[in-house]
Amino acid sequence: MDNFLLIALTEPSSPLPPEREADCITRLLRSGAIDFMHLRKPSDPARVETLLELLPQDLHPRLRVHRFPELARRYGCPYHAADGEPAPDGLDTTRSCHSLEGVQSAGGCAYAFLSPLFDSISKQGYRAAFAPAELVGKLPPNAVALGGITPERLPQVARLGFRGAAMLGAIWEQTADLDRLTARLLRARRMVEGFRLQFITSAPDAEQTALQARQALEGGCRWMQVRMKDAPDSEVEQAVRLIAPYAKESGAILLVDDRVELAARMPEIDGVHLGHADMPREQARLLLGADKIIGSTANTPEQALRLAPVSDYLGVGPFRFTTTKKNLAPVLGAEGLREVSQALLKAGELLPVVAIGGILPADVRRVMESGVQGVAVSGAIHAAPSPQEATREFLNELN
Repeated sequence: MDNFLLIALTEPSSPLPPEREADCITRLLRSGAIDFMHLRKPSDPARVETLLELLPQDLHPRLRVHRFPELARRYGCPYHAADGEPAPDGLDTTRSCHSLEGVQSAGGCAYAFLSPLFDSISKQGYRAAFAPAELVGKLPPNAVALGGITPERLPQVARLGFRGAAMLGAIWEQTADLDRLTARLLRARRMVEGFRLQFITSAPDAEQTALQARQALEGGCRWMQVRMKDAPDSEVEQAVRLIAPYAKESGAILLVDDRVELAARMPEIDGVHLGHADMPREQARLLLGADKIIGSTANTPEQALRLAPVSDYLGVGPFRFTTTKKNLAPVLGAEGLREVSQALLKAGELLPVVAIGGILPADVRRVMESGVQGVAVSGAIHAAPSPQEATREFLNELN
């Protein structure tokens, strides 16, 4: 998903001094971690005006004022309307909705909030109001999720088909370490925006592996998995060191297959992908900590349901026969992918799924219609006459 929106709302009554709150808003917007900041202080117009005075004027188009349209007009900011509130004349207006019907009817807005998606962090007793099955395939393209959103839940939000996510509690609980919060938000955004096309290397040595990765990155892929099953850790580490600068420059996610200890000690590595015979996920999480990604391979609905609670995403397949992987599991096809996706959704497991195994550009539409959120590719890219052009062809089909 390209350009997944990240939005933050101010606390209605902040314990921070106005200068500190304005500084946090400025840093979040300047970092690229947040696209828009909503100034929501329904009983304190003076504080809203103070913030508008303190915030740099070039950031005003990225602010949204709640409740006080006269302040929005005076400071040249867009406005955000409450559920059922008429849009003020002459103001670019987004709005909040609390029903699926409401958000479906808000098609004229740049975006519309639907809340609460999860149990709220900032409001006690404000419980999730929607079951996943009632949202998938029914959300308009401008719907933004609100309520209980954390950086780690962004892939789940995208899985449901939301255009973006808005956060309140998860932002302001972390302002004591704003740099770490920004890093979490940026990595979560990279995970969501890069997920649709994943490239898996298959070369035996560091130099060839790095070449394969660079070519896919040049084609626009933003998710790399370094897979070197028979190589020693030292060779895998060398491949990562060669790839990492290009991945960082491109804003790509960089994972390794299996090597949990290596991923734990190398900050360049965003996480791991684990197969059935690899380290147990609970043990891997202890070594990796909470911030790194753990992906798991699943071949059946039962495996997917067992692995979902301890994984950040699932790689499901094979879609068709492939020579890239030894000990290939039974071929699933599009129907098998659909069974796994539907089983996860029925169980309320919202982690994203990437399909894998012999997928070609011509297969993308059928694969995506099975309910998965991305495709993982190896040979169809690196063995192509132009890996860069093959990568672009996959991205064109996905988009």
